[in-house]
Amino acid sequence: KDRLFEGKTFSFNQMIGPISTRNGYVPGLVIAGDQTASGVGGGICQVSTTVFRTLYGAGLPIVQRQNHSYQVYYYDPQGLDATIYQPSLDLKFANDTGGSLWFQSDWDDESSTLTVTVFGKARDFTVEIGAPRTLSTTPSPADRLIPDATLTRGQRKQVDWAAPGAVIEVTRRFTRGGKTFKQDTLRSVYRPWPNIFRVGTKK
Repeated sequence: KDRLFEGKTFSFNQMIGPISTRNGYVPGLVIAGDQTASGVGGGICQVSTTVFRTLYGAGLPIVQRQNHSYQVYYYDPQGLDATIYQPSLDLKFANDTGGSLWFQSDWDDESSTLTVTVFGKARDFTVEIGAPRTLSTTPSPADRLIPDATLTRGQRKQVDWAAPGAVIEVTRRFTRGGKTFKQDTLRSVYRPWPNIFRVGTKK
């Protein structure tokens, strides 16, 4: 909130600093290999995704962006998410505005909504983001069961929800004077994901 960026390449990781308990981060859900687990700073990708959509909609060139391993149901529409994982996985945009970027963010408790607004030098064009197009899908695999000694035998706890694999593309058009002068395509490849249940083994 209320952050000024004056560089040539915006880095999400540099903007927020190290994700650690010392900096006030708490455990949340992260994608760890082939399952969702608890990790410090889990949920930060909801912020990076919101920032991504803001700068993508403003027409800044993408330098580095990686979609999530699978389609996360609350990132609607799909194909416009951006995951980070420090220190290797970052979200980066080139600042081609010729000026600084001023970031403001607001959190609404009542609606659980995060809004990120970026102000900068006026552009002489508009950006239109098309609806995501699903090019192919792959069915979700069979449910996966993970033995869990912390749960009593007979207990069953769902920790992941099934999502089909997909290849999704989004086209971004740059328009000046009613005419498109440039366009680019964002491609996301998601792997199929199963329902995952932890099954109790404790007697």
